[in-house]
Amino acid sequence: MRITRSWEISACRLTTESSLGKLSSAWARGPNSPVDRSVKLRKESVLEKMASFSLAELLEVTGGCVLGKGVLAGRVMGVSTDSRTIRAGELFVALSGTRFDGHQFVGKAFQRGARGAIIAETARHRVLRRLQCDGYLGQNSFPLLIQVPDPLAAYQALAAYHRMRIRQPVVAVTGSNGKTTTKEMTATLLQSCWPVLKTPGNFNNSIGLPATILRMSHRYQVTVVEMGVDQVGQTTRLCEIARPTMGVITNIGPDHLEFFGDLEGSATAKAELLACLPSDGVIVLNADDPYFPRLNAQARCRTVTFGFTPKAQIRGSHVGFDGKQTIFHVQVPGRKRSCRVAIQAHGSHNVSNALAAMAVGYELGVPLRQMIDTLARFRPAAMRSELKVWRGITFLHDCYNANPASMKAAIDTLVDLNMSGQTMAVLGDMLELGPQARRLHREVGAYVAARAVDYLVAYGKMAKAFLAGAREAGMSRARLAWVTNAGEAAQIIASQMRKGDVVLLKASRGIHMEHVLEVLKREKGVER
Repeated sequence: MRITRSWEISACRLTTESSLGKLSSAWARGPNSPVDRSVKLRKESVLEKMASFSLAELLEVTGGCVLGKGVLAGRVMGVSTDSRTIRAGELFVALSGTRFDGHQFVGKAFQRGARGAIIAETARHRVLRRLQCDGYLGQNSFPLLIQVPDPLAAYQALAAYHRMRIRQPVVAVTGSNGKTTTKEMTATLLQSCWPVLKTPGNFNNSIGLPATILRMSHRYQVTVVEMGVDQVGQTTRLCEIARPTMGVITNIGPDHLEFFGDLEGSATAKAELLACLPSDGVIVLNADDPYFPRLNAQARCRTVTFGFTPKAQIRGSHVGFDGKQTIFHVQVPGRKRSCRVAIQAHGSHNVSNALAAMAVGYELGVPLRQMIDTLARFRPAAMRSELKVWRGITFLHDCYNANPASMKAAIDTLVDLNMSGQTMAVLGDMLELGPQARRLHREVGAYVAARAVDYLVAYGKMAKAFLAGAREAGMSRARLAWVTNAGEAAQIIASQMRKGDVVLLKASRGIHMEHVLEVLKREKGVER
């Protein structure tokens, strides 16, 4: 289902005029602005506060048809794909994947109070058999079952339809690295002024994004969504659902090369966001990125830039680490002097993420001092640039995901964090890099040597490539180690590193590098 764009968006305002200074013209003030609606919010019906649908709407939007004698009196009051958490009155959508089949749990959804279910046409016979066995089909009872060719497409169509009913700014964040942290920082800054809905965790794909959109309501004044893609065309599809009014592209890097093929494929996929924004919207771009000129030329709306280059509108400088926090200065338009900012997310790459978030906040009218104070309280999500201490050894716990660019950024941070001790990089495989994987792992190994890291410990299928790259770049064999599991890595850390040293733990999520720290924790001594 392709959604016709109707770029109607409400004002995004505070009750104080001082907060309105930098709002984009896209957030046109009108009778539906949050300020004008403040009294109306108390009178809104339940229907206006959630994704509710009548039977006629369900059939029209999904293109499905009712199976058997199922009826719906009134409306479904929400949509869920999880039979374990579905609430009474909601609609269950039976999605299927390589590891799960929601059609097995239709009965469980009805048991928990679902008012209906969307199922695949191809699954109707086994669903009916299971419901018959469970006692849900009888002479006087027949639950509402809507059969469709593709339940995922139906789920997305419902989300897109619901989005069109909510006149509200939506900020979409995409990019090769830093999406989740930038999304979290952006939502945190905006929450200092307005009620904000955001993508939970990294639920940023074709299932997770519609789930967020279906939670949109007039209780929120801004929605911030994350878009993760690994195929050309996916960004466009996600934008058809979310209809963003403002976008952020954090950077372009070698992510998901197994699917994109090359860096150009990654850039093309991210650039799809530009064509999906309204002409009176805003795109926030990284002025330091090599692809910036190309992305800027493709923009169809106003561009706001961030970065460290003097040409950036939201410009960072003087990045440092004081032993506890990352410190930097930020310069914004209209101010002659820069302001000092302190964040608990470490490394220059996280400063870049903060600048992107500040660009959004600046455009939407969040006062600069308020952004600085809010960022000081921000904490990164688990396994993303976390600092942990074990027996006086500092760990840069960055195990959530990895690609060549994020690996190099983490290695830079490892070096920057070291005050006077030794450094060790414990690295695992970077996944989804396709035919270029071995070469890219060797490059990262060479980068470890170039940054003068004291020790490199590698494990995974590509461990030898890490070590070969480091060796070729001049790193001594005595400072290289190949391990086969987390326990062996933990043993090397315990034997080689001392109080005051710094260790980086970094790999793609599927490698479960966090197990290294878990092994050390069993020996006690983790301080935080």
